[in-house]
Amino acid sequence: MTATEQTPEARAAERQMRAAIRQQVMAVGVPADKASEIVDLAFHGAQKAMDALVAATNVSSDHRVNLNALLIATSLVDEKMKGARELVQAMAPAMGLNLMSSNVEIGGQPS
Repeated sequence: MTATEQTPEARAAERQMRAAIRQQVMAVGVPADKASEIVDLAFHGAQKAMDALVAATNVSSDHRVNLNALLIATSLVDEKMKGARELVQAMAPAMGLNLMSSNVEIGGQPS
């Protein structure tokens, strides 16, 4: 199974997560059509990023090397994304944009 293939259970869990996040986005006043678009783009971007990260770290013939590289890379990406989130939050007002929400609960954990 590749990084993009999912079991039926995983697809069902993703649908539930999408619906929960969509509800959170709409709860702060975002219209339903925009909330759906936001969530769809977010999931698409996250999947593309994950696929790229797996592909970039899966180049050794030694699976231990690949898995350790992926583990370290996910930690590095997590740290870099914190900075990106702060940058977006700072840029939005400068662009005249009002972010209605930048924190959603994903899988029971605030993001």
